[in-house]
Amino acid sequence: MESLVKPTRMFISAVALATAAAGFSAEAADVAAGKKTFTAICSACHKLEDYQAKSEAQLQTTLKGIVAGTVKHEKKLKLSQADIDNVVAYIKAPAAK
Repeated sequence: MESLVKPTRMFISAVALATAAAGFSAEAADVAAGKKTFTAICSACHKLEDYQAKSEAQLQTTLKGIVAGTVKHEKKLKLSQADIDNVVAYIKAPAAK
């Protein structure tokens, strides 16, 4: 039995690392914080409905590009990865639809 414990722990650790490396965890994102950020920063020019059809990956890529300056945007955004995750979670949340 003990011989199965170590490989199982290694597998679980590998999955956790892969999930963290992916850069987004819907479970860890805060929808309320995302709503606050979207309302304060984005909603003056953008409508929530314009982004709800996009995938989480598309939203992540776009927001990261705006922050990095590689995606054209009217003004440069200063958002942390947590801010981006939260905004994406808010946009994709069923209650936001």
